[in-house]
Amino acid sequence: MPKQWFNIVNQAGVPQIKIFGDIGTDENEVDYESFRTEFMALEQQYSTIELCFHCNGGSMLEGWAIVDLLLNTKAHTIGTVEGMAASMGGALFLACKERRMMANAMLMIHRPQAVFAGEAEGMEGMVSLLKDMETKVVAFYAKQTGQPETTVKSWLQPGKMTWVNAATCKQYGISHKTIDGNGISNAAPSITNKKPSEVFEIYNQLNQNKPETMNKFKTWVMAKLMQFNITNSLNDNSDEQAVINEAEKLFKHQQDEITRLTNELKAASTDKVKNLIDTAKSEGKITDEQVANWTKLAESDFDTVKNTFAAMTGKPVENKPATVDLNAHLKTSPAGTQPAPSAQFDVKNKATWDMEAWQKHDPAGLAKMKREEWDKYAGMFKAQYGVEPDKN
Repeated sequence: MPKQWFNIVNQAGVPQIKIFGDIGTDENEVDYESFRTEFMALEQQYSTIELCFHCNGGSMLEGWAIVDLLLNTKAHTIGTVEGMAASMGGALFLACKERRMMANAMLMIHRPQAVFAGEAEGMEGMVSLLKDMETKVVAFYAKQTGQPETTVKSWLQPGKMTWVNAATCKQYGISHKTIDGNGISNAAPSITNKKPSEVFEIYNQLNQNKPETMNKFKTWVMAKLMQFNITNSLNDNSDEQAVINEAEKLFKHQQDEITRLTNELKAASTDKVKNLIDTAKSEGKITDEQVANWTKLAESDFDTVKNTFAAMTGKPVENKPATVDLNAHLKTSPAGTQPAPSAQFDVKNKATWDMEAWQKHDPAGLAKMKREEWDKYAGMFKAQYGVEPDKN
């Protein structure tokens, strides 16, 4: 591999590695062994190393070795796409800690490809390798960009190459910054309707060389803290950790409020059910033995139980050992009184159940009957209590 791809920019004190062309082991290609030798020598002398890309891609095996080297270096790596970072070149770019693209640069991603000649077994091995490489590409892009794997897979269409411009790369977290005619452009992204983890990730991607963009996040946090009357110590001189600490305080406050309101709602519902059941019991409409079943039904369908109690008067009639002719009883029962329930029914045959049996053995099923089989529910209700039920 010739030296043309490698150059040190002395003026800035930052070595610049140019990856122009293809990745591979042929002459004039960037191979892992030569890259590793030069890169590790630079790593001993410099804390920051820039890699410039105008790369067509190339060998996956050589490329992944370079990716691993970049991921594990102690140096701060800056990747800059000057023309294109295609195929494996895009993976090398993503391995850099700080990533930026020229305004007209492009990145290309596609499913792994190979040319193979040989026997069937060898071809099967190549198919297996390609599938493994595709799985690796998806996982790597997802980890480096923060995108879900489903999004990355949408970029890998069979038989197609997905070309992505600088603006879209920045949107998806492939790059962090865009270099245009005015230098590095890094406007603060929107943080509206973002999760805490997403907000922190956006903050970490902001340009550390432009304090004004940092202040946008700080200002947002301060405004939200004031909105919820949360005391904070942020000021113009607050550093990154102070902003994050206050943001965490804000998100904890919001989560605590959600928990508090949820518990209050649950307690209010429990109290409402208890008051309803206690009132019905004190008015003699239900017995101590019926409290548990009525409570369970009220918890699943409060309005049904409330309307049922409203139609009941006097003390409940206890079960009697003899079978009661319900139809005959309804003919003689005055309106507004509670007829006696059927004393005998088959607990395994719901067709024989009356309202009391449903309330005792399957209150949830009774609530479902009210919702889905109103005529059946209304007929049984009237048979039990002598009045029409309230459908609301």
